[in-house]
Parts: sequence; C-alpha cells; structure tokens
Amino acid sequence: MKIKKFLNFNYSNYKKSNCHIFFPKNNQDIFKIIDFAKKHKKKILPIGSGLSWYDTIFNSNNIIIDLNNYKKKFIFDKDKGELLISSQFRIKDIIHKLNKYGWSLYSIPGGGEVTIGGCIGNDVHGKDSFKHGNFSQNIIELELVLPNKKIIKCSEKKNNKIFRSVCGGLGLIGIVTEVKFKLKPIAKFYHSVTIPCNNYKALIQNLYKDIDKYDYINGWVDIYGRNQNLGKSVIFKSKKIYKENLKSDNINTSNFFNVIQKYIFGLCVKNNLTKYINYFIFLLFKSKKENINTYKDISFPLSSYGVDIKEIINPYSFFEVQVLIKKENIKKDLKNFILYCQKLNLLGFVIGIKMHKKNKNYISFSDDGISMNINQIFNAGTDYSNELNKIRKLHDYVIKKNHKIYICKDVLLDKIKIKKNYRKYKNFLGVKKKYDKDNLLFSDFLKRVS
Repeated sequence: MKIKKFLNFNYSNYKKSNCHIFFPKNNQDIFKIIDFAKKHKKKILPIGSGLSWYDTIFNSNNIIIDLNNYKKKFIFDKDKGELLISSQFRIKDIIHKLNKYGWSLYSIPGGGEVTIGGCIGNDVHGKDSFKHGNFSQNIIELELVLPNKKIIKCSEKKNNKIFRSVCGGLGLIGIVTEVKFKLKPIAKFYHSVTIPCNNYKALIQNLYKDIDKYDYINGWVDIYGRNQNLGKSVIFKSKKIYKENLKSDNINTSNFFNVIQKYIFGLCVKNNLTKYINYFIFLLFKSKKENINTYKDISFPLSSYGVDIKEIINPYSFFEVQVLIKKENIKKDLKNFILYCQKLNLLGFVIGIKMHKKNKNYISFSDDGISMNINQIFNAGTDYSNELNKIRKLHDYVIKKNHKIYICKDVLLDKIKIKKNYRKYKNFLGVKKKYDKDNLLFSDFLKRVS
C-alpha cells in the first residue's frame, strides 16, 4: 500500500495543505486505508478533482483518498436514459458519450473537470436547477463505503437519511464509489434569448417570466449599477429546438471575436479593472438578442470562450461568497443585498445569477429563490486582511437576513454560524455520529466548524 506525500491546492489559490494521498484500485484497498488510518490515528477524506474553493478539500497532516485509479464502471442504457457509473469520472469524460445519443446529466456545473463524486459531495447546481433541482435530485441510487467498511446503497427512497447527508456532505459520511442516474434528454441546438434589464426589478420580472418555457436560465449582474440602474443585469434563457438542417450562419459559434473578448476579460481581471468588464458586457448586450446555440455552449459558456477563472487570475487569489436569497421577498432582499455589497466595496469580477429549487438534503445549497456570487481578488503575497474583513461582514449580514451561503465556496463559517445558516445541520451531525463514531472522515473545514 503506497501512500505519498501531497501538497494540496484549491481553486481559489487561497492557501495550501500538506498531507498524504492514497489511490485505491478497489474496495479492498479502501478497507486497507481505513484500517491504516485507525491504527495510526489519522483521518481520511475523499476528494475529486480538487476544484472546491477553500478548505473543504483539505485534510492537513492526514490522508486524502483519490479514486482516480479505482476500477471503472460505465453502463449506459440508451433506451431508458439511465447511467451507472463509478464516481471518479469527470463531467467532460462522459458528456460527449451521452450527447451523441441525445442524453446528458441534469444540473451540471459550468466546468467539465469536476468529478461525479465531487458533484455529489457539493450537491452542485446548474443553469437548469430552477426546473430539475440540484445534481443529487436526479440520482436513482448511489453506493458508498462507510467508515465501518460496510458497503451500502442509498437513495431518497432507501437509507434516505444517509442519502440526504452524503449529497452535499463534502465526503464526510462515506466514500461514494458508484452512482446510477436518470438522464436528461437534450437537443442538438437551442434557441437563446439575451434580455438586458435596467435594474433589479426588471431582473426579477424577466427571470420568472415564462419560466416554464425554458430549459436553462442564468444571468450576469453589474454590481456597479446605482440609483435607477441598481441591479442592472443581463439574462440568458435557452430552450430546445428540433431543426436538424439549420444553416451554419444561424448558429453562434466560437470565433476570432470570442478570442478578443477573452483577452479583454483577462486583462481587466488581472488589473482589477472589473468595472470595465461590466461596461464591455453591457455594451455587447445593450438590446435584446436572439440566436441559436449548441448544447455545449449553453452548458459551458465560459469554456466556450476559453475562459478559466483560475488561469486568468493566476498568480492572484480570490475570495467568493455565493448567496441564495429566498423567493418570498426577493425584490426587497435582492435590492438590500446589492446595496450592502456596494457599501462594503465588494465589487467583484463575475457576478452571476442562478435560480434554484428546494430539496431535502441536510446541508445542500438549495431553496426556492435565486443566488448571486460575490468575489474579490487579492494578492496572496500581501496583506489581504481588508478583503477578508469585507467577506466576514457580508457573512454576518447574510446570516442575519436568513439567506444561505454555499459551503463549497465558504471560507469563514464557524460552529455557531453554520447552525444558524443550515437549520438541518444537526441532522447531518446525527447521521455522521451514528455511522462515523470515531470521526474518521475529516477535513480542515470540519475542524473549522467543529
């Protein structure tokens, strides 16, 4: 059994972690590492591609389990639209195989490097989550190895308390080895409409207008907009079309102009000229537009432009908070949230809007409402306490207003705050205590909130 030293990084370039890493090939190898960890009083943590923002993928001075070498399983039922797959597959590894037959996964994130296991551990969401819920809500059944070396299957109908803890549970309940999904029927092309909104009122109105007619909805907010332009934004909506003989000049594809956009975007981000990113975006989308896109462009818009945030900000780091605001008082709450961000001078570089649907998982980022992500770049080699203090104040505001913080992108939640922010966190802890009495599955995040 080979265990190697490993220096672990996260997606935001904020801090790093010294640990050891183990690559099991099968369940027997997983059993061995469990026994080894218990014997040597070490903790273990399964991770995927390591693309989470902060310390949810760190297990300092302990052991990381990477399933990259685990036996692969890929059983695709083209007729039923079902997929049984081992958890180490990355989204990009399987999407093209499914797409050829008119299928895909529901609620996938905007980056193809994320593993299936990572999607489950963070219960990710996508541009279709307003309609189909988070990633976990389309799982038929998953298999995992518990810390007591028992292998169980669970779902919303079977061992549902474990299922609700594993989905969004950051790898702290068990090691997910395989998953069975119901798949999503897709079209080759999509009719897309781009809707500019002058303020937050128009944003809310247009987000929810004709919502049932669309398959994907997301948006971009100009956080710099003030007064009558407070919440100025652009909404992107797409729905399937079934025309196989479309002329190529009707399809929006990547071209030289996209390369120019990528260059301008990178230049503004690296030089903290984020205000000009918004200016450029709203210059492009100053009027309503309609075009035809491919499924890939709809699902991975930044990738279609060749944009990778981590790559663009390097060697800088960033803090980000993604906040979910409930639908009940959405206009008032969204207005006040934007105003508070402006008060703190939290004027980030990519302020996205997504719509969400509630689920029953204990610590999933879900509710009926919309989310916004606020981010701030800083130089990790200098004093970034000012940026961190802004994020701390925003945390306090969000928790006071009963909005929800996405744990995957969190850097500051503690024992008290997480209980206030996630009312079912005690349910999660109850399941963990029952099936992991020795706290074998651990992370720097869990240490922070314990």
